[in-house]
Amino acid sequence: QVSNIKWIQSDRIDKPLSTADSFYLATKGGGAFFGKVGSFEPGYKFDCLVIDDSCLPHFKPLTILERLQKFLYTGDDRNIKARYINGKLVTEPKIIV
Repeated sequence: QVSNIKWIQSDRIDKPLSTADSFYLATKGGGAFFGKVGSFEPGYKFDCLVIDDSCLPHFKPLTILERLQKFLYTGDDRNIKARYINGKLVTEPKIIV
């Protein structure tokens, strides 16, 4: 959303980020700073969320990208069924105050 707002404010000169670009920057692209994280490739740490999007409304079959967009815009923590950090199941997220 922020990327789209910036695009409008820049007289549509700067192209907004796509969902795929944003997802890359939030995973493998950003993860490169922290080492081998952000990808499902051999040698990478297994960090992931298991998402159940079956309760999110849709009126037609969705592509995987459309399902990701639907979760990003309308999903919340109730859709997260499991969390893995470095290959280990995390039962509850730690809250840092």
